[in-house]
Amino acid sequence: MAVLGDIDEFIPQLQLEARRQSFESAPQVIWLSDGGRGFWRVYRTGFSHCAVAVLDSFHAAGHLARATQALFGEKRSAPAWSKVPANG
Repeated sequence: MAVLGDIDEFIPQLQLEARRQSFESAPQVIWLSDGGRGFWRVYRTGFSHCAVAVLDSFHAAGHLARATQALFGEKRSAPAWSKVPANG
């Protein structure tokens, strides 16, 4: 779904659509999201009570790459899983 406006206008529309699709009666609900802070606020606001949150693998690898660089510096060889562009 899409909303013209900001994330505060998006949240109630998404909740309405999720209810329309009876998401609360589903046996399991997965919230798959990227690393954007606003999307995690959407999760906490309307879905944390019934959904399992998962950070997508691309963004998770990016966070791990930045953590590896912060811990070990740019010159150390990073594990293969961390070789994701830092701006990803």
